[in-house]
Amino acid sequence: MSYSMSRASLPAFKLGLSALSSLLDKASAFCAAGNIDDAVVLQSRLAPDTVSG
Repeated sequence: MSYSMSRASLPAFKLGLSALSSLLDKASAFCAAGNIDDAVVLQSRLAPDTVSG
């Protein structure tokens, strides 16, 4: 039985997506506690987008 790349990468993707889901749940709870619209938090940036060139 062979071990494919997709089979090897599934645990890493599952861990990453689980962490992302947890962060989104925390952000949703933060918005609910502070009476903030979810869209405001989703559109916020940690740093401005820059264009290199």
